[in-house]
Amino acid sequence: MSKINVTLAGGYYDRTQALISGEVQPEGINFQYLPLGVDEIFWRALRYKEFEAAEMSLAAYVINRSRGDDSFIGIPVFPSKIYRHSSVYIRNDGSITKPEDLRGARIGLPEYQMTMAVWVRGFLSDTYGVDPAEVTWYTGGVENIGRKERIPLKLPEGYKVVKADKPLYEMLMNKEIDALMSAIMPQAFVKQTGEIRRMFSNYREKEAEFYKETNILPIMHLVVLRKDIYEKYPWIASSLYKAYNQSFDLALKRMYDTDALPYSLLWLTSYIEEEMSIFNKDLSKIWANGIKENYNCLEKFITYCRGQGLLAKEIKVEDLFTESLLEDYYYKK
Repeated sequence: MSKINVTLAGGYYDRTQALISGEVQPEGINFQYLPLGVDEIFWRALRYKEFEAAEMSLAAYVINRSRGDDSFIGIPVFPSKIYRHSSVYIRNDGSITKPEDLRGARIGLPEYQMTMAVWVRGFLSDTYGVDPAEVTWYTGGVENIGRKERIPLKLPEGYKVVKADKPLYEMLMNKEIDALMSAIMPQAFVKQTGEIRRMFSNYREKEAEFYKETNILPIMHLVVLRKDIYEKYPWIASSLYKAYNQSFDLALKRMYDTDALPYSLLWLTSYIEEEMSIFNKDLSKIWANGIKENYNCLEKFITYCRGQGLLAKEIKVEDLFTESLLEDYYYKK
């Protein structure tokens, strides 16, 4: 049987290096991994469906599925997981000094529907009583103007979302907004000009507390197949799932190697062991793919989407993934 040509657009990570280099080859596929920036991937995949498979924003995918858009079907592979307590910025001389002060505040963020924002709004609501419907949200580029939502924004009445007409960082400096949510660090923070700081200076401590309370390491992205490809070759889903797991396993094994440092961090081994002690798991458990292993996290994310006015109809974790990967061989709740 001839192999199927599949181009997958994904991020450039240690855990995908074996796929990028070709060391790991998905079964039955002439495979090309196209390493691109995730913003470019999401835009091109969501707007133009350019790739047979792609890394995808979890929020955009869940929201679209709730709207009945089945252009893509998910594979339970999660190349990006990260806490986002570090992504909230405030002025050093501003009126906001603690998370509770964000109730009813003006907050800037690149897109209301981005995954980072869903997670941040979720923990701010759960822990500090910051109701998303009481906040005025300013959306747009952090350093430049012109950023748009990747998918149309459709919110119930009562939510206040304003399109910013200037960079959000400038609005924060001018006190036109009270706080900024950004996955990418603003340049003023990187340069340590002293004007802005993180809301949670002890974000590692707060993130460890969040894990202890919820047993969740937030998922940011998943991998999807275009519908027409999946319907024609459904076995590709399993092939990609297994290949990603092989690539992840290789990366984690190589990272925890005391023979020679794979990355330019002198105390990498010490840091890995510290992280393992915090999570009380080995690295393969922290970065595990699969539905069962991530069910609690995915269910919480859907709950956050619902509470933030983002779902058009009810949706379950099982609605997100290919039927073949819901079988007992891969998944038992």
